[in-house]
Amino acid sequence: MEVLTDEELELINTKPRYLNEDQKRERLRIKNRLAKQRQRERMTEEERRRELEKNRITSAEAVRRQRAKETPAERAKRLKDSRERMRRLRAKK
Repeated sequence: MEVLTDEELELINTKPRYLNEDQKRERLRIKNRLAKQRQRERMTEEERRRELEKNRITSAEAVRRQRAKETPAERAKRLKDSRERMRRLRAKK
């Protein structure tokens, strides 16, 4: 179980109407993080594996979207850097 700081505990236990917007956002973020953690603890091994697979697919989609947006110059730089990295790796062996 995750350990919360005193500030986080105070935010969670304070009613939202007494908080400013930033504090409300932070409070929600903490509560969501805790809820996600509780959900993970209740998951079976099969569900946990499925969740990891889903995250991997989402990550791949994000990379595809990012590459679709890049300019030809950015693409050329990325490919050049990639080739350079591969060359260094091969040289290490």
